[in-house]
Amino acid sequence: RLVNNLLSMTRLETGVSTVKTEPHDLLDLVSAALEELGTSAGQRQVSFDIPEDLPLVPMDFGLITHVFINLFSNALKYSPPDQPVEVRGRIIDDQLEVLVVDRGVGVPQEDLGRVFDKFYRVAEFGSSNGLGLGLAICKAFIEAHDGRITLENNPMGGTIVRFVIPFTRQRHLEQI
Repeated sequence: RLVNNLLSMTRLETGVSTVKTEPHDLLDLVSAALEELGTSAGQRQVSFDIPEDLPLVPMDFGLITHVFINLFSNALKYSPPDQPVEVRGRIIDDQLEVLVVDRGVGVPQEDLGRVFDKFYRVAEFGSSNGLGLGLAICKAFIEAHDGRITLENNPMGGTIVRFVIPFTRQRHLEQI
């Protein structure tokens, strides 16, 4: 999975590949990511706050599914097993806004600006396995959709990863 993500990221960054957007249901992408994670998601509680009337959004199914896989992997790795992970989605100002919220350890304030850098690992979490590429891959895939992604500490403990992808109903209608 990591090798495929790196290849996809490199192809997008060099212009060899482009994003293949088609209208997709956000819940379908989230479900595909959780299915891919399988037993590593275990019996973790994942809750959804996605309106039933949320329109289909033009996205590359594979790329955004991998964004969710990486975000869920981090949320599961850095939060206690009894704490939930929440996914929220909505359309705001012609953008799809998605939040993945966990109640884990959070990120030291001094590291917040660097967590999306390639190979950057928070020193405090150095004992955990990983190469420091998951969030860099997420950033590349979201930016390939002309979006942006941020990470902030959750006031209730843990983190909130927020990404937005431009969405206009006209663009959506043209792709249907």
